Amino acid sequence: MKMRIAIHQTYRVESAIVIDVEAASTAAACEALANGDIDISAFDDPRWREARSLEHEDYRSA
Repeated sequence: MKMRIAIHQTYRVESAIVIDVEAASTAAACEALANGDIDISAFDDPRWREARSLEHEDYRSA
């Protein structure tokens, strides 16, 4: 007999990018980014790096 099973996976995803910012200090650069004064590249920018890790997997009747 065949059973239909649903598999649910929960992932943690971390994305990171390194950009150059013209500012007087690192703190000033971070503040400008936080305030929206500097645009952050869109997620389709190839400089973005992504890491995924499986946090939980669950099996149940479908």
